[in-house]
Amino acid sequence: MSDTIFPPRIKRRSDVLYHLLAAKFPSGNVYYPPCEIDPATGESNPEMIRLPKTGTVVVDTVQRIVPSWMTLNGPYHVAVIECDDVHRTRLMAQLTGVDPDVDYTGWRAQAHFRRINSNGSAGTIVYGFKCEPMVGPAFMQT
Repeated sequence: MSDTIFPPRIKRRSDVLYHLLAAKFPSGNVYYPPCEIDPATGESNPEMIRLPKTGTVVVDTVQRIVPSWMTLNGPYHVAVIECDDVHRTRLMAQLTGVDPDVDYTGWRAQAHFRRINSNGSAGTIVYGFKCEPMVGPAFMQT
């Protein structure tokens, strides 16, 4: 498998990668990443909504065996985060700035715009959101 990044694919996904947009269907179902047809009801023509950049870590895991293009980032946490929107939309993101030996389940997290990947030193750079735990008394849940 090639590590090549294709700019047209990145352009097609830029709304998802850069703006945290989700698809909201008339039934009330919300999906991130957005889809054109609701898998549960078969409805189409969703409204695009912007997700908040804060949420709670529902579950996380540590990826200790990393792909060749992420060797500088390993080991790393991958988490399912429940956003602070009324629909409680869930998304999957990498946790940054964390200790691989700590379980971050239940912690508050905030999305930050970061570099996700690059195609070599002179190739395409892909940006998107990664999440970081919010620490300190101001961020703790009550």
